[in-house]
Amino acid sequence: MVLHKKKSEISIIIPFLNEGHRVRHTVKSIRDTNNSDIEIILINDHCTDNYDYKSVAEEYSCKYVINVNRVGVAESRTKGVTLAKNRYIILFDAHMTLPDYDWEDRILTELKKDSRAIYCTKIGVLDDNGKAYPHTDHNAQGAHFHFEKGERDYLECKWSKWKETTNPTSYIPCILGATYCFDKHYFMKLWGLAGLKEYGADEQFLSVKCWLEGGSVKMINTVKIGHWFRDKHPYSVNFNNSIYNKVFVIETCAKDKEKHLNNFINKNAKELTCTPLYKSNLKYMEIFRNHFLNKLFTRDFDFIEKMNAHYLENSSSISEEFLKNN
Repeated sequence: MVLHKKKSEISIIIPFLNEGHRVRHTVKSIRDTNNSDIEIILINDHCTDNYDYKSVAEEYSCKYVINVNRVGVAESRTKGVTLAKNRYIILFDAHMTLPDYDWEDRILTELKKDSRAIYCTKIGVLDDNGKAYPHTDHNAQGAHFHFEKGERDYLECKWSKWKETTNPTSYIPCILGATYCFDKHYFMKLWGLAGLKEYGADEQFLSVKCWLEGGSVKMINTVKIGHWFRDKHPYSVNFNNSIYNKVFVIETCAKDKEKHLNNFINKNAKELTCTPLYKSNLKYMEIFRNHFLNKLFTRDFDFIEKMNAHYLENSSSISEEFLKNN
């Protein structure tokens, strides 16, 4: 008896760079844990490890795209979204393990409830053999922002404490964990991840823009997906670009940008504002800034700090009452 695959409304985007066999593991895990024709788009960001990724794409019926030059995770993700045939999108990293139950349906149910939300799922940390750690402290549910003035990790995402709940979703300040879900039309309305350089601040940028537009960021509590956390990247990372990306978030999203830039006063950030990378993008940032502040946002950047503080003071929870009043 031939089982016919049900039609999926979801497209999965997986960008990668020198991930090797873990790309195959991730794709196989997706195919093994559902019975739909879910679209998978693999974005090869100019890999140099000589692994045969094309054969993986062919074996598991994936669309396969190769970047002629390395463009980074943000641009690769955006490229995948534009190519996706379906309305609902999941962004995966290339080192994930899917649960053996109806995770696709559970995610889709939440996506259809609220088109003006960015979601992430719970994450279970995997060991080197792909097995889940048994302890709950090796699991995570979204993130909050770090806003300590003058520290190097200002505007970084910090894992939130584990919190059991019977609610299918919970409000969180920021997505984290490499399983991000959204309505494609809403992603494009937010201008996606456009403007970021190579690596860093994807989660902050998307979460901040969603909250400021008047939407919300949510954790899907009914799905937990396994994730390998590496000791180091299998590629070089220019951390000047990561710093630039955080400055880009502030420059384009904060009305009182001087105040927030002054809070981000570590030595590297100071030096960045004197570099050609920064100066050559000032006009570009101004275009984003004018669009976001004048045409898109309904909240001010100060809301992010206030909401983040409320979340931490309220035992890793954002109340409906707070959102209603703010």
